[in-house]
Amino acid sequence: MENLILIFFLIIIVSTIFVYRLVQSGSVSLFLFKDNLSSRRNYIRAEKVRLAQVCFGYSYFLFHSSIIWGVLNTFLFFSLSFILSLVFEIIGVKTGYVFGKFRYIEDNCPGPIIIGVPFVIPLAWSGLLYMSINVTFLILGLDINNIAELKNLDVIIISSTLITLLDFVLDPLAVNEGRWKWFKPGKYYGVPMKNYFGWFFNSTIIFLTFSLFISPYSVTNNYTAYFNFSPSILFVLLPAIAARPCIERGLKFPGILGLIFTLLLIVIIFIF
Repeated sequence: MENLILIFFLIIIVSTIFVYRLVQSGSVSLFLFKDNLSSRRNYIRAEKVRLAQVCFGYSYFLFHSSIIWGVLNTFLFFSLSFILSLVFEIIGVKTGYVFGKFRYIEDNCPGPIIIGVPFVIPLAWSGLLYMSINVTFLILGLDINNIAELKNLDVIIISSTLITLLDFVLDPLAVNEGRWKWFKPGKYYGVPMKNYFGWFFNSTIIFLTFSLFISPYSVTNNYTAYFNFSPSILFVLLPAIAARPCIERGLKFPGILGLIFTLLLIVIIFIF
């Protein structure tokens, strides 16, 4: 059973790396470092693939969390992370607080829109938050089943820091792709520094809020470390995955940062 689950997750990872690009730009794009190979029709198809990828990944994290943390904690975490992320995003879009004043370009964002915020955004937030917790537990050598560790401030700070660092790679790419833009663009590839404080603030508030409602959960975990920390694998790969389109689009610093970030995480996990 575990092997089938891991195969499903492996398919999600491979899909994240290759399928979107394949649909958007064709098989030649897998071998060439070149952007703007696709038509608008292919772009729309690729965005539907991306939405499906996010949903499949989200479903896997729900299943994974229900085994690791229990159903109640899973419900609490993913409900809180979705709702609070959506609220903070709406505040950012409408007022400029949290992330700075920005707006989503709806034509370039897949799925339905909720008060100016694409539905996929809080879904992605929830997944990233869950992966960052998983990586933090792995780095610190904590028992993945002991959810009470999330009450510790160092776990919360490290998790929030990791997800904020990841955004130094993701946000310049998203802005360059025309997914959203700020009314007062920042010097970092159009992204204001306030955005990154917002990412850290958003993550920390969600973790702190969830820590107040954690339900004790005890389980005999017979799964291997590969399953327990499988979300960490995707989180570690994400910066490197985003590095290629960054470099193709001339975003050299975010691209190099993505490669370094992935390499550092691998070194920290396997050496330290």
